[in-house]
Amino acid sequence: MTETNLAISTLAFPLGSCRGITHSLTRLDSGNVIRNVNGAALDLTRPGFQKYKLSVSVSDTSTATLGGIWKGAAVSVDCAIPLRHKTTTTSVTLERDPVSGSVRAYLVSDGSSISTSVVGRVVTLAAFVGVAVVEYRPALSCVVLEVSQSFDEWAGSESWSLDLEEA
Repeated sequence: MTETNLAISTLAFPLGSCRGITHSLTRLDSGNVIRNVNGAALDLTRPGFQKYKLSVSVSDTSTATLGGIWKGAAVSVDCAIPLRHKTTTTSVTLERDPVSGSVRAYLVSDGSSISTSVVGRVVTLAAFVGVAVVEYRPALSCVVLEVSQSFDEWAGSESWSLDLEEA
């Protein structure tokens, strides 16, 4: 049994190590937006620099298997937090690879499901009318930036956190 949808290739989550997990996905500030001589904003960011930072923190009765995890380690992450795309068409190309089985689509108006098929990053939706949302959990290749853990002996609780950046 698992207590989270989060998966990190080099970690295991023993019972009591990830209840109440907090997982944030932040866009790295690696863009290059400038103003031209007329004051209009121009985005010069190359797509390869559009990356994510992930932060995971937990306070529970145990910790994940953090032994041997050091700064710079390469890990594969199946995020628990979903990314969502708005669409009015029946085909959407996702910005990241989806975690297997995590893609779903629904109408904005009433939340009703729309059937999908997924090939790589391309999601094909059944015909619909209106505006839809395609939601998926991204699978990311990351590098470890920071690992920390703490223990409150009297309370019998342990905390741990992990900061990662997309490689």
